Amino acid sequence: MSYTIAIPTYKRPETFEKKTFQLIKNGKLEDKVKLFIQSDDDERDYARFGLEMVRAPAGFINVCNFMYKHFEMNEAVVVLHDDLEWFNDVNGRRLHAEELDDLFTMCLDHMIEHNIFYGGLYPCPNPYFMKNSPPISHDLRFIHEPVHFMYNMKIYHSGVIQGKADYERTVLYWKATGKIARFNEYSFKTQYNKPSKGGYGVRDQATHDKDTADFLKYYGEFVSHTRRHKSGSSSFVFHRRPDER
Repeated sequence: MSYTIAIPTYKRPETFEKKTFQLIKNGKLEDKVKLFIQSDDDERDYARFGLEMVRAPAGFINVCNFMYKHFEMNEAVVVLHDDLEWFNDVNGRRLHAEELDDLFTMCLDHMIEHNIFYGGLYPCPNPYFMKNSPPISHDLRFIHEPVHFMYNMKIYHSGVIQGKADYERTVLYWKATGKIARFNEYSFKTQYNKPSKGGYGVRDQATHDKDTADFLKYYGEFVSHTRRHKSGSSSFVFHRRPDER
């Protein structure tokens, strides 16, 4: 299976070096990677990794849309964030980096076999919850953006909703194709929403509230209910099959 690993990153080479790069290096995946960098400092600071770099416009939504424009239609792409710590299976076993190519290939092969253009892994690395889901689902379930797979359809973010980009992307692909592949026997751990040098920042309460309101305004018909978390953020549970509810 031929695919490209796309990694958007911004001004945090130290985080990348300690986290996602270790998985890439130990999994011998360097030749598949394109780093989407966004500044002159990035071009200098990430050069030491020896990976192909592509200059993208600044801002998370902008770099995402740039990546979708950059890749060809139907091109197989694995998108990884720069702060991944590990992958695990439904039994809680952490995968060896050498297993990642097989995992990515399995997911992409399944998607092409079932004519699915967008997919990902279970969004929480907790085996208890993972075991309550089917091994692979094709209905509308949230795809958490730090690890996602696509056969590129050049579907772009509106830019209205900054902090719920992965929810928006899930809905947009569902609207376009009526199928989402989620591989519920696998998940991952990331440094999500923790302060670090560089990156795209940590969202405050006012921003969380605006993103939640905006998402419900534009995509509320797909939402079964909204969950509020102690951190102040919100998450959404989708109607599994919005066209049949």
